[in-house]
Amino acid sequence: MGKSNTLTITAEQPTKIETHLYLGEWSGKTRGPAPLSITLTATLMYPNDISPIPGKLIKFYDSGGNVVGTATTDSNGQAKLPLTLSLPGTYTFYAVFEGDDTFQGC
Repeated sequence: MGKSNTLTITAEQPTKIETHLYLGEWSGKTRGPAPLSITLTATLMYPNDISPIPGKLIKFYDSGGNVVGTATTDSNGQAKLPLTLSLPGTYTFYAVFEGDDTFQGC
């Protein structure tokens, strides 16, 4: 018999693509008597060429870490969440993209 050949293949975990998420756009009044109706907007982008990333779920949280809603990014990378602030007070929100098989969370 001839010499046996060995082939070794290593499959590595693919590198996930870095993302950036921007929250800072809103529409609606930011002052006035309750209830106030607003829309929060978060934009998910590739960091290097600033292209939008569509079709990704964004979670919106209040300052206590409670999920106040979710929205999916559109063709412009924007996820929009309408909210009604029923009680008087000052509100703080943040948005999170948890990542997926292709993209890193942020």
